[in-house]
Amino acid sequence: MAINFPDPTSQTTYQHVYNGITQNWVWGASLTVDGASGPSAWIPQAFSPEPKFKIIKITGVSSQVTNTARWVYTYNELYPNSTSGTAQNLYELGNTTSKAYGFPVSTSQELTNNSGFFVKRVPDDTHTFIVPTGYPGGEWFIAPNPITGGCG
Repeated sequence: MAINFPDPTSQTTYQHVYNGITQNWVWGASLTVDGASGPSAWIPQAFSPEPKFKIIKITGVSSQVTNTARWVYTYNELYPNSTSGTAQNLYELGNTTSKAYGFPVSTSQELTNNSGFFVKRVPDDTHTFIVPTGYPGGEWFIAPNPITGGCG
């Protein structure tokens, strides 16, 4: 793909975006192999594209969908920034008041066919990632929910 650079007499910097990656260019003297200045040219600058994901650490729960194994989680972003926010677990999206992960459950998230076993929220300090999806409802991450319990 050819880049159509502007006339350097009117503009000495240029920003080119392709497939979501931004590359900055400046007009200046290029360097030759021996370190001497060569002819002026458009020179690419170092760049770091905007990450397509965030690495996060779950810090808690801000709310729960009533009687359903679905929570809204709080998180701290570890990469690329140091922000915090809320997100939902995509694995929980299909959970209802009567099913969790396809298993029948009571409103207390107890597996009805396996008494004493419960679907729990993703634990604090779980590290996962958020990928921008454009899906409604805010930000989404993926992490398995523990199922706790024991044989009586």
